[in-house]
Amino acid sequence: MSLWKWITAKFFGSALNYKLSYVADISLVIFFLVWETTVWRSPISHVVFGRIAGFVIFTLSEYILHRWVYHYFSSFVRDLHNVHHVKPLSMIATPWFLTASIAIGLWWMFTAVVHIPILSSLFAGWQAGTLWYGVVHHSHHHWKTTNSWIRKVKVHHLVHHQFPEYNFGISSRFWDTVFGTRYRRVVGVK
Repeated sequence: MSLWKWITAKFFGSALNYKLSYVADISLVIFFLVWETTVWRSPISHVVFGRIAGFVIFTLSEYILHRWVYHYFSSFVRDLHNVHHVKPLSMIATPWFLTASIAIGLWWMFTAVVHIPILSSLFAGWQAGTLWYGVVHHSHHHWKTTNSWIRKVKVHHLVHHQFPEYNFGISSRFWDTVFGTRYRRVVGVK
């Protein structure tokens, strides 16, 4: 076994990395909101707008990452995602420190260096989307639920596991509809 495959199996696929991803996401949401409200002293309307805009941007980035980075471009992320398709119940997550480093790096560049207020709220919304994605995706593979919305999104995702060229949205079906990648069963065709 190559060193890379060993690292992938032992760390990225570990329960510790999986759990630390949630801790990192929650911590970053709190950090970004505290920064926006205490350092920038932004009005609550700006904080709310930034959170909502960040969440919407996240749903689009989730779609883009899943469709092209996880399925198209050759990378270790695609390799991890392929393991998820083979073993959907395994606890695989992008390395928590990688996601956190990218978020902090982008935040630093736009808020601390360029000094653009409201972007901390936007990053908080984006990071809240990351957290939401993690919980929803986990529910798809590990929870039984009676919530109709979660069940619809779960079926949407499970169809993706059967037909990987469709249904790239995990926490939302919206972008699949917009970009024409939502799976539509054709009746009577085998």
